[in-house]
Amino acid sequence: MEFKIKNTSVKLSFSFVALVLLFIISEKDNLYFITFFNALLHELIHIFFIIIFKGEIKEFKISIVGCELKRHDLIGSNIHNAVIYISAPVFNIILGVICLLVIKESNNFVVSNLTLGFFNILPFYKFDGGCFLKSILLHFFNENKAEKITTTVSIIVTILFALISIPVVFYYKNGLFLIFFNLYMILALIFKK
Repeated sequence: MEFKIKNTSVKLSFSFVALVLLFIISEKDNLYFITFFNALLHELIHIFFIIIFKGEIKEFKISIVGCELKRHDLIGSNIHNAVIYISAPVFNIILGVICLLVIKESNNFVVSNLTLGFFNILPFYKFDGGCFLKSILLHFFNENKAEKITTTVSIIVTILFALISIPVVFYYKNGLFLIFFNLYMILALIFKK
């Protein structure tokens, strides 16, 4: 399903709706739904700062893998762009920590927010942290130099993440997720546009 709100195209995947309904009916702890809700909050924070800095949103897509936001153009200031990119993962981390301090135990809402915040804040070129880094670098360097530095940092982060992930897989049953995440990072670098 696709519709427009002003100049923004909103796309909602049918497979996503079916999957959410299936999880709501069958999943006892609603982890997928909670994670999706936190991802939606994440994107709403980006939208909030885009609107504050008078930017325009081209497309908002909700699919089986989460939410994706595309802007018409980057906002004039590299510092404004950096704030837009870093705001959402910082929000997820702060929200997760506050909830952990208030309820004094870890639950799916806390874990989901901390996980989204942590992975999105990594300085990898496809994540918010990498986009933040590139925006800051563009304040000091030209596009080519900023791109090279961001790619180099992304490669280093991918290698470090792999070195940390491998031993974790042997000690934690949920550690396999880290291997798949690292594989995504490696493939993203190999097939980088």
